[in-house]
Amino acid sequence: MGSGFRCNQYPGGFTTSQSGQKTTKRSVLQMMPCTVSQLLSAMVAREVFSVGDIEVNQVSVVGIVRRTVPSDPGVDSTFVSPGTYVKVSGSLRIIQGQRSLVAFNLCCLEDLNEITSHMLEVVQAHMQHNRNLCGGGNAGDRCIKLRAECLSEP
Repeated sequence: MGSGFRCNQYPGGFTTSQSGQKTTKRSVLQMMPCTVSQLLSAMVAREVFSVGDIEVNQVSVVGIVRRTVPSDPGVDSTFVSPGTYVKVSGSLRIIQGQRSLVAFNLCCLEDLNEITSHMLEVVQAHMQHNRNLCGGGNAGDRCIKLRAECLSEP
Protein backbone atom coordinates (compact mmCIF):
# COMPACT_ATOMS: atom_id res chain seq x y z
CA MET A 1 0.00 0.00 0.00
CA GLY A 2 2.95 2.34 -0.26
CA SER A 3 1.22 4.83 -2.55
CA GLY A 4 2.84 7.87 -1.01
CA PHE A 5 -0.49 9.52 -0.26
CA ARG A 6 -1.03 10.75 3.28
CA CYS A 7 -4.22 12.04 4.84
CA ASN A 8 -4.43 15.32 6.67
CA GLN A 9 -6.27 15.39 9.96
CA TYR A 10 -9.51 17.35 9.72
CA PRO A 11 -11.43 18.90 12.61
CA GLY A 12 -14.63 17.21 13.65
CA GLY A 13 -17.04 19.74 12.19
CA PHE A 14 -17.71 22.03 15.14
CA THR A 15 -16.43 25.52 15.73
CA THR A 16 -16.03 27.92 18.61
CA SER A 17 -15.92 31.68 18.41
CA GLN A 18 -12.74 33.70 18.96
CA SER A 19 -13.88 34.69 22.45
CA GLY A 20 -14.02 31.03 23.47
CA GLN A 21 -17.81 30.91 23.65
CA LYS A 22 -19.39 27.90 22.00
CA THR A 23 -21.61 28.54 19.02
CA THR A 24 -24.16 26.28 17.35
CA LYS A 25 -23.62 27.70 13.89
CA ARG A 26 -21.08 25.75 11.86
CA SER A 27 -19.26 26.84 8.76
CA VAL A 28 -20.45 25.17 5.57
CA LEU A 29 -16.85 24.16 4.86
CA GLN A 30 -16.33 22.08 8.04
CA MET A 31 -15.32 18.43 7.56
CA MET A 32 -17.46 15.86 9.42
CA PRO A 33 -16.14 12.33 9.98
CA CYS A 34 -18.93 9.83 9.24
CA THR A 35 -19.55 6.16 8.64
CA VAL A 36 -20.94 4.93 5.33
CA SER A 37 -23.95 3.66 7.29
CA GLN A 38 -24.65 7.19 8.56
CA LEU A 39 -24.51 8.57 5.02
CA LEU A 40 -26.85 5.90 3.67
CA SER A 41 -29.39 6.62 6.42
CA ALA A 42 -28.99 10.42 6.30
CA MET A 43 -32.12 12.48 5.74
CA VAL A 44 -32.14 14.63 2.59
CA ALA A 45 -34.26 17.77 2.20
CA ARG A 46 -33.64 20.21 -0.66
CA GLU A 47 -30.26 18.55 -1.30
CA VAL A 48 -29.19 19.21 2.32
CA PHE A 49 -28.02 16.06 4.11
CA SER A 50 -28.65 15.59 7.84
CA VAL A 51 -27.15 12.90 10.05
CA GLY A 52 -29.39 13.02 13.10
CA ASP A 53 -29.84 16.75 13.66
CA ILE A 54 -26.44 17.65 12.19
CA GLU A 55 -26.40 19.17 8.70
CA VAL A 56 -23.46 17.75 6.79
CA ASN A 57 -21.95 18.78 3.48
CA GLN A 58 -18.28 17.80 3.49
CA VAL A 59 -17.49 14.45 5.06
CA SER A 60 -14.68 11.94 5.46
CA VAL A 61 -15.27 8.19 5.38
CA VAL A 62 -13.03 5.12 5.59
CA GLY A 63 -13.66 1.99 3.59
CA ILE A 64 -12.28 -0.74 1.38
CA VAL A 65 -12.21 -0.50 -2.41
CA ARG A 66 -14.28 -3.36 -3.84
CA ARG A 67 -13.89 -2.48 -7.53
CA THR A 68 -12.98 0.42 -9.78
CA VAL A 69 -14.82 1.54 -12.89
CA PRO A 70 -12.88 3.76 -15.28
CA SER A 71 -15.10 6.68 -16.24
CA ASP A 72 -12.74 8.71 -18.41
CA PRO A 73 -10.09 7.11 -20.62
CA GLY A 74 -7.77 10.07 -19.99
CA VAL A 75 -7.78 9.59 -16.19
CA ASP A 76 -5.56 7.00 -14.52
CA SER A 77 -7.65 5.24 -11.87
CA THR A 78 -5.26 2.33 -11.33
CA PHE A 79 -3.35 3.73 -8.34
CA VAL A 80 -5.95 2.20 -6.00
CA SER A 81 -6.49 -1.50 -6.47
CA PRO A 82 -9.42 -3.54 -5.10
CA GLY A 83 -8.84 -4.64 -1.51
CA THR A 84 -7.14 -1.38 -0.54
CA TYR A 85 -8.37 0.53 2.52
CA VAL A 86 -8.84 4.23 1.80
CA LYS A 87 -9.94 7.44 3.47
CA VAL A 88 -12.11 9.59 1.21
CA SER A 89 -12.99 13.23 1.81
CA GLY A 90 -15.63 14.88 -0.31
CA SER A 91 -18.92 16.68 -0.72
CA LEU A 92 -22.31 15.01 -0.51
CA ARG A 93 -24.49 15.52 -3.57
CA ILE A 94 -27.59 14.18 -5.26
CA ILE A 95 -26.61 13.23 -8.83
CA GLN A 96 -29.31 11.79 -11.11
CA GLY A 97 -31.41 10.94 -8.06
CA GLN A 98 -28.58 9.00 -6.37
CA ARG A 99 -26.70 9.93 -3.21
CA SER A 100 -23.10 10.56 -4.18
CA LEU A 101 -19.86 11.49 -2.48
CA VAL A 102 -17.86 13.68 -4.84
CA ALA A 103 -14.31 13.00 -3.67
CA PHE A 104 -11.72 15.74 -3.55
CA ASN A 105 -9.18 13.71 -1.56
CA LEU A 106 -8.54 9.98 -1.56
CA CYS A 107 -5.63 8.45 0.28
CA CYS A 108 -4.60 4.88 0.96
CA LEU A 109 -4.39 3.85 4.60
CA GLU A 110 -0.91 2.71 5.54
CA ASP A 111 -1.84 1.45 9.00
CA LEU A 112 -5.09 -0.33 9.87
CA ASN A 113 -5.11 1.61 13.16
CA GLU A 114 -6.32 4.53 11.01
CA ILE A 115 -9.68 2.71 10.72
CA THR A 116 -9.99 2.67 14.50
CA SER A 117 -8.86 6.28 14.66
CA HIS A 118 -11.54 7.32 12.17
CA MET A 119 -14.24 5.48 14.15
CA LEU A 120 -13.12 7.32 17.30
CA GLU A 121 -13.30 10.62 15.37
CA VAL A 122 -16.87 9.75 14.33
CA VAL A 123 -17.89 9.03 17.93
CA GLN A 124 -16.07 12.13 19.23
CA ALA A 125 -17.75 14.43 16.68
CA HIS A 126 -21.18 12.97 17.46
CA MET A 127 -20.60 13.25 21.21
CA GLN A 128 -19.25 16.80 20.91
CA HIS A 129 -22.37 17.84 19.04
CA ASN A 130 -24.58 16.22 21.67
CA ARG A 131 -22.43 17.22 24.66
CA ASN A 132 -25.28 19.14 26.22
CA LEU A 133 -27.21 15.84 26.46
CA CYS A 134 -24.38 14.28 28.47
CA GLY A 135 -24.68 16.65 31.41
CA GLY A 136 -26.77 16.12 34.48
CA GLY A 137 -28.22 13.23 36.44
CA ASN A 138 -28.42 10.25 34.11
CA ALA A 139 -25.52 11.27 31.86
CA GLY A 140 -23.87 7.84 31.66
CA ASP A 141 -26.93 6.12 30.19
CA ARG A 142 -27.50 8.94 27.69
CA CYS A 143 -23.86 8.81 26.55
CA ILE A 144 -24.00 5.04 26.06
CA LYS A 145 -27.20 5.44 24.01
CA LEU A 146 -25.55 8.16 21.87
CA ARG A 147 -22.52 5.93 21.20
CA ALA A 148 -24.83 3.11 20.13
CA GLU A 149 -26.80 5.44 17.81
CA CYS A 150 -23.58 6.67 16.23
CA LEU A 151 -22.26 3.21 15.41
CA SER A 152 -25.51 1.33 14.72
CA GLU A 153 -26.40 -0.07 11.33
CA PRO A 154 -29.67 1.15 9.73
